[in-house]
Amino acid sequence: MNPPPDEIKPAPNRLGKIFFVLVLPACVAGLAFGALVVWGPADGPCKKIFLQASSSFKKFIRSNALLNKIGPETTITCRGVTLDTGNNPLAILDDQTVGIGQIFNGVKVIDITSSYVLIEHQGETRRLALGEKFTFSTNN
Repeated sequence: MNPPPDEIKPAPNRLGKIFFVLVLPACVAGLAFGALVVWGPADGPCKKIFLQASSSFKKFIRSNALLNKIGPETTITCRGVTLDTGNNPLAILDDQTVGIGQIFNGVKVIDITSSYVLIEHQGETRRLALGEKFTFSTNN
């Protein structure tokens, strides 16, 4: 139960002091560093530190499992549509001929018309026009 408004006590003065002693100077230092990176000399120490840190961060991302959660990616291109000997529609995805209901690289062919192929990937249906590419992550 909340106390009545006249009984609400202000936060201890210590929190304000902690803010001004620790948090505010850190924010000011961060802003100053950012300003030196953006507007400082091209060969200045802040820019060198920033470039080293960003290079190290990129290497970390490339070598870490974070990249594996994002991708690798696969691209499928609809190269054309045709009919088989029984007049059943076929789609040419990359260099593979597939029919309705078949799965190619994790993508299921739902329908084939004269101008597009209807595909499904991870529950999402997409219309792939002739010549169009579809890029998706191969991770589930």
